[in-house]
Amino acid sequence: LEQAALYCDRALKLDPQFADAHYLQGLLHLSAGRLSEEIAAYTNALTINPYHGPARLNLIESLLANHAFERGLHAADDPTSANLPDGEALICRILGLLAAGLCLDKSWDARLQAVQDSLRATPPSTGVEFDFSESLQLAEGQLSAEQSAAFAALVAALAPVTAQ
Repeated sequence: LEQAALYCDRALKLDPQFADAHYLQGLLHLSAGRLSEEIAAYTNALTINPYHGPARLNLIESLLANHAFERGLHAADDPTSANLPDGEALICRILGLLAAGLCLDKSWDARLQAVQDSLRATPPSTGVEFDFSESLQLAEGQLSAEQSAAFAALVAALAPVTAQ
C-alpha cells in the first residue's frame, strides 16, 4: 500500500487534475481506515471529473456507512449521476434509495418504484464492479423489515451485473 500511495502522490505532482489518482488515493485511505481523507479524495476526483462513477459510488457508500445519510443522499442525487454509464447510474440510484430510507425521506416509495421500473425496462448489461455487502448490512440494521427486503431484492437483481 505504501508503494501505491507513492505512485499516486507522484502522479498528482505531475498532474493535480488526474481524477483517477485521487480516486485511487480514496481507496488507499479506505484500506487504512482514514475516513475523512477517503471522502476528501473521492470528492477531489469528482470535482475534477463529476462523471467518475467509481468515485461517486464509493463516496456515497462511505458516507452512508459512516452515518452521514443526508450527505450520502445529496451525493446520490447529484445531477451528474444520471449521466453515468447505465450500470453505475443504476447503482447510484439504488444507493440513493438506501440513503432516502436511512434519512426517513418521504421519497422512498417513489424512488423504489423508479428503480424497479428502470430494471424492468432496461436491465443494465455492462458489468460494474461493486460490492453491496456493507450497504446490505446497513439496510438490515437501519431500515424497516419491508424496506430492507426491497433493498435486498434490488441488489439480488443486480448480482449478475455487479459480480466481482
